[in-house]
Amino acid sequence: MKKKAFDFRALGESLQADTQDFLDTYGTNHPEDGPLVAFCLYFDSQGAVHSLLLPHKALTQKISVDDTADWFQYAEHVDARLSERTEALLSDYEELFWDEDADEEENEAVIQQFHQMITDVMQRLTFEKLPKTDDFVYYADAMDEDYKAWNATIPPALLKKHFDQ
Repeated sequence: MKKKAFDFRALGESLQADTQDFLDTYGTNHPEDGPLVAFCLYFDSQGAVHSLLLPHKALTQKISVDDTADWFQYAEHVDARLSERTEALLSDYEELFWDEDADEEENEAVIQQFHQMITDVMQRLTFEKLPKTDDFVYYADAMDEDYKAWNATIPPALLKKHFDQ
């Protein structure tokens, strides 16, 4: 049985708008955090997406750039809130992901489209309004699967500095 069409473009646009608003207003909303060392679009292919920022001062709490799952420990406000539209689109996507009538090939195609949508969003984000350190990095990371484009936005010198390679 063929999976119904899903509008990955609409999901990407909505996620990008939510994330860009979060990035553009974070410094004003949370000046106490000071400069930021990293941003990550942290996701799993089942439909969970978190736009996370890591303040430099979180590094003193033994939270590291290369362990995105730990960023949540710093403070709740480092995780962007998603709009109702984005939440609804993610819910629709999740239904598509869990379609029991789809075969393995169809499921893999859906996951690849989701990964491509994440990659596309990352390429369109801007960080000009964000107070950041000189070694600021931004990237996407998958919670529970192999995402091959995770390091595409990180310069080699910063990749070596922040990540075990």
